[in-house]
Amino acid sequence: MAGSGLQFLALFILLTYLTRVLTPRDFGLMATLAIGLDLGLRFARWGQIELLQQPQNRTDAIRNHAFWLTMILACGPALLFVLAAWPAGQYFTSPELTIMAYLCAPILLLSAAGSTAEAILRNDFRFKQLAYRNTICTLIGGAVALGMAIDGFGAKALIAQQLIQATLGTIWVWVAVRWRPRHLSTSVFREEPARHGAAIMVGSLLPQLIPRCFDLLTALILGPVALGIMRVANRFTDFVGQVVSIPLIGVANSQMAAIGSDTIAVRASYLRLSRIIATITCPVLIGTGLVAQEAVPLLFGIQWLPSVPIVKTLALLGVIIPVSYYFAAAMIALDQRRIVLRQSIWDLSVGVVAAIIAVNISLQAVAWAIVIRCAYTSICNVIDLRQHLDLPVYSLVRHFAAPYVAVAIMALSVIATRHLFGNSLTDVELLLLLSATGAIVYAATIAAGARVGVWEGHDLQIGRFMAAVLPEQQP
Repeated sequence: MAGSGLQFLALFILLTYLTRVLTPRDFGLMATLAIGLDLGLRFARWGQIELLQQPQNRTDAIRNHAFWLTMILACGPALLFVLAAWPAGQYFTSPELTIMAYLCAPILLLSAAGSTAEAILRNDFRFKQLAYRNTICTLIGGAVALGMAIDGFGAKALIAQQLIQATLGTIWVWVAVRWRPRHLSTSVFREEPARHGAAIMVGSLLPQLIPRCFDLLTALILGPVALGIMRVANRFTDFVGQVVSIPLIGVANSQMAAIGSDTIAVRASYLRLSRIIATITCPVLIGTGLVAQEAVPLLFGIQWLPSVPIVKTLALLGVIIPVSYYFAAAMIALDQRRIVLRQSIWDLSVGVVAAIIAVNISLQAVAWAIVIRCAYTSICNVIDLRQHLDLPVYSLVRHFAAPYVAVAIMALSVIATRHLFGNSLTDVELLLLLSATGAIVYAATIAAGARVGVWEGHDLQIGRFMAAVLPEQQP
């Protein structure tokens, strides 16, 4: 989390500067390009990082097959970027987009080249090493990109940042591990990494197809300006994903894979991690929605005010998505990959229908469609958790009670504070007051409830979490 936090902070500073020098259309074009880049990276990795976490797949032979498989597969999306660069630039009348698309091709190859080494580091629980890599590479890439943005390179600065980060990150992980790939086998596509990785890749790719489907349809029907507004609004939800969720999901994949098919242990791990993620994501996202009216224009500029209602709507994800974060990790640990694949296919179907309907109404309808689709996914996950993890609904409610009740009290206190002081303070003063009020009330509610035993064990779990994050603080 520390590594991802610094990484996201560097990107956030860069994006905050770019929002003041670039137009919503520029951001929309960048977001359009990011659709293919995100999907291409997941396809190229072919689920190998997750697959190599399992104890039976930690052999030299399987690692060798996984390395060459990802390298070969990465050539496909890289070639597509090269072929689509000029037509995409012509369609959106943006020569800059053509150059950016060409720069994306080596990013895919570099990311695939480092995936096996990254999996080895995760096997050894060397997450601190990965955190250092992510932080330092992002700071170097961000510094270069910021300089390019100041010199007038515009949106190309963001692609340059990713290219530099991918190059340095790949070199870093290979220096950190002693294992090296051997010669290429002619049967690489017939081996276990290819066959078993397909289900994991599809299961992880399909959930990404859903938001990317929303983005693509928004760009094509509502235009790149609307997509730019949506992506800036998503910066806040991305904070939770990049800083909190993704690092903990990486740890969860390694931990649950080590647990194996022990249902009781997987259930305990799922509940513990889900409770921690809910304790963090709920106040951050709901709080962001409560202060969006002041935060968005102060951070990004007055031209981004249309993003405010989108931020407020997407903030509702804070109470919807915590149950789903570790669903896939739990199912894969129990060797229920088909459940993950089936769920992903249903999610994609619902998401595509919702996106098609929403983009023909308005941008606000797109935001509501995202929330509704996530709510549907969470309900389906609760049903599968009850069936395959023997996890009753009342147990989930009991474990999520603390953050949800505390967030409700926090929201009421922030609304009351705005009503009392909203007309007598500047936007900066009001933003600081609302943020401080929400943070204090939320923390006090959690602490008070744990002390009187309303939600037993919550203080203990948070204490264990902090002890893991800050081991030097342990007695």
